[in-house]
Amino acid sequence: MLDGKTALVCGASQGIGRAIAKELALMGCRIIAVSRSEEKLQNLVEQELGPNHHYWALDLKDRDHLKQVVQNWKDPIHIILTKK
Repeated sequence: MLDGKTALVCGASQGIGRAIAKELALMGCRIIAVSRSEEKLQNLVEQELGPNHHYWALDLKDRDHLKQVVQNWKDPIHIILTKK
């Protein structure tokens, strides 16, 4: 059901967000992990998720930056998970 879907997971560098990103990846989603901590995101993607997954290190309060990053993404985003 989730195979091949792309999920953008906010707060993915730690805690519940990280756990959700890992679980969705196990269910077949391609993950875009989002958080302010580039080092933690890079570790998640490179060490735990694998090469088919991506990360965006950004502050969601910076709407212009977020808009620019999303517009540069060429594939559909099927699922968006945020904490708010």
